[in-house]
Amino acid sequence: MVAIPSWSEFFLGALPRPALRWLESHAEPTGWKNPSPPLPAGFRVAFVKQALWPDHPVLPHGTSYRDLILSTKKKTGMMALYSDWHAHSWMVAEDPATECAVWQEASSEDPDPAKTWQARREAVGTLPIGHITSVDDVDWGSYHLVISSNLSVPSRIVEKHRGTVWTYLIEETGTRSYRQSWRAPLAGYDLFLNGLFRRVRTRPRLRSHVIEMPFNFQRPSSYAPFSSTAPRRGILLEKQTGADAVFGPTIMLDEHLNFLYLFNQITIPRPIDAD
Repeated sequence: MVAIPSWSEFFLGALPRPALRWLESHAEPTGWKNPSPPLPAGFRVAFVKQALWPDHPVLPHGTSYRDLILSTKKKTGMMALYSDWHAHSWMVAEDPATECAVWQEASSEDPDPAKTWQARREAVGTLPIGHITSVDDVDWGSYHLVISSNLSVPSRIVEKHRGTVWTYLIEETGTRSYRQSWRAPLAGYDLFLNGLFRRVRTRPRLRSHVIEMPFNFQRPSSYAPFSSTAPRRGILLEKQTGADAVFGPTIMLDEHLNFLYLFNQITIPRPIDAD
């Protein structure tokens, strides 16, 4: 690995694109590894998703961290929001506001998008009863920071709580709303989380409203509740990815799955009393 001091970041932007790509996989940035400082005492964070979107936990805050993460139906996503930031989890009903329909853009190439949308709405009925809230029933003003999946909270509410910092991520990166968000935040929100992360921060220079924050914002502490006292080995797969790879027909390419099995162990975060 080539060591790159943090002070050189400004000058790296002058390098040609092939050199930057090489640095992404061969360089070791120095001075950027220190853990981010803890949030100020009393700083309140909320993460909100629509009930019809399958990713992220579905249980509310107040649930144990372990149960919260294991409640995820698909991708767990930003686990560190709960393990390190102690964020409150909100699952809200679909709001009729136009901006809250961004999730439908994920079906732009679907031959029958209406059927897909209906299936997602029907799947809401399988979620835990009593855990779905209306966006109008949450005291958003009590939070310093709100992170919204797919613009789950409409602009009419965002405008009422300007003392709160409103951020959002667009779950599908190939959509129109995702591309537009690079130019300016949508629906009155303040910041756009682009779902990306670069080890060497160079071109393109981001606009002031764009924050590099990976969709899988996870840290070692995020998996501590699922670990044991046994020596660390193998590969820890996300709950649904691991269950799909080990217990059922997999959507992973066979060559990738076979590579994982070379390590002789695949671990999946799941309840202790699971079969």
